Amino acid sequence: MTPEGEKARRTWTATPYSMEDVPKIAQFFKRQYQGMGTYGGSDLFYWKVVNNALMPGVINLVKDGDRIASTTSVTPKRLIVGGQEIAGAEIGDTYTDANYQRQGMFLLLINQSTQDALARGVQFVYGTPNTQSLPGYEAKANYLRIPSLQLTSLSLPINVTPLLQRKANWLLATYAGAIASTGVMLASTAQRLMSPSATIEEVAELPADWDEFWQASAAAYDFILARDRRAMEWRYFSHPFSYRILVARSGGAIQGYVVYRIVHGDDLSVLSIADFLFCPGQEGLL
Repeated sequence: MTPEGEKARRTWTATPYSMEDVPKIAQFFKRQYQGMGTYGGSDLFYWKVVNNALMPGVINLVKDGDRIASTTSVTPKRLIVGGQEIAGAEIGDTYTDANYQRQGMFLLLINQSTQDALARGVQFVYGTPNTQSLPGYEAKANYLRIPSLQLTSLSLPINVTPLLQRKANWLLATYAGAIASTGVMLASTAQRLMSPSATIEEVAELPADWDEFWQASAAAYDFILARDRRAMEWRYFSHPFSYRILVARSGGAIQGYVVYRIVHGDDLSVLSIADFLFCPGQEGLL
């Protein structure tokens, strides 16, 4: 029997992480993650799991000796459902080393991590899997899709020149990139001119009247992640990544906000919208 055949017949076990595993998890993501920027550093897992503002989170691992072969995490989050707060949690960070795929690790970790979260008092576990992972969640892990819920990733290249240069003449691409950047700036300026009664400012800390805004905006939703002062300070001001927050006011009161960050790749930078919320009818202010 080949070594690959021997590995395929093994029975794997999901084990909870230890503090000594956190740097190893960071190294695992450093090798496996292929998206823009960096992801999965030790500080990220300390923030989202170890020092979670609601309760300690979950990380389960499948190991082959000392080597991490697969991992999944569950991050507790406060949810407001029908005006009542419940303990929710987001399952994710499900990665399997390419050398260990198709050996049942995905399903093993999803099911064990879900059970662990529920045992800690989490009342609702949700995820945002990609199209490749979604069938496994539905068919083998008993997760249900919410048909009325539409997920959208909001990102915008802010220096499109390198991208265009790979697809067109270098000089033409440079000019086109400059025009595109100017267009984005002019569109933003025009939007502000259309809302002369609104003021928009970047804030380094949450304004004193933040919770008044939160109560006014949350009332319009049956289901929403908590965004009161406690939740926002943990989510964005304690986060190891650097976020920027724009707040829109009209009539002296906060009407909405946008949270974003700039993600830098090897030759492309992207503006990524992490969060936004507005009072009903005020979405056009920002």
